[in-house]
Amino acid sequence: MKSILLALLIVPLISSLKVDPEKIEWWESVIKPHVEKCKVETKVDPNFVDRMKFLEFPDEPNFRCFVKCLYTGIGVIDSEGRVNVEKVAEKLTFNSLEKAESCKRKAEAKRDSCERPYRLLLCIVRAASDKPESD
Repeated sequence: MKSILLALLIVPLISSLKVDPEKIEWWESVIKPHVEKCKVETKVDPNFVDRMKFLEFPDEPNFRCFVKCLYTGIGVIDSEGRVNVEKVAEKLTFNSLEKAESCKRKAEAKRDSCERPYRLLLCIVRAASDKPESD
C-alpha cells in the first residue's frame, strides 16, 4: 500500500515531458550494468525502477540514493557527489557540455549526497525533453 501511495506522488512535471524514445533507450543501456547492484544496495522499491522508462522519478529517499549509485557506477559523479561535467556530457546529455554544465550547477546547489544526483537526473531529462527548463 505504501508503494502505491508513493507512486502517486511521482514528479508529475517530469512524467508529462516528451523525450525521444531513442534517448531513453540510450540511457537505459548506460545504466543497465549497475541497476541490479544498486537495487540491492539501496533497497529501492523495484516498481520505482521499472517506472523510470516512463520518466517517472519519485522524490523518495531510497530512489534518490539509487540514482546516486547508478551515477557513481557510470562515473558521472564521484563518491562525494561531485559532478564530472565531461562524463555527464558524454553519457547523459549527448555531448552537450552546455547542458551538462547547467545541470551540474543545479545539482550541486543541493547539500544532500543523494539529492544531488536526483536533481541532476531531473535536469537532464528536462534538458532532453521537448520543454527544457530555462535557467
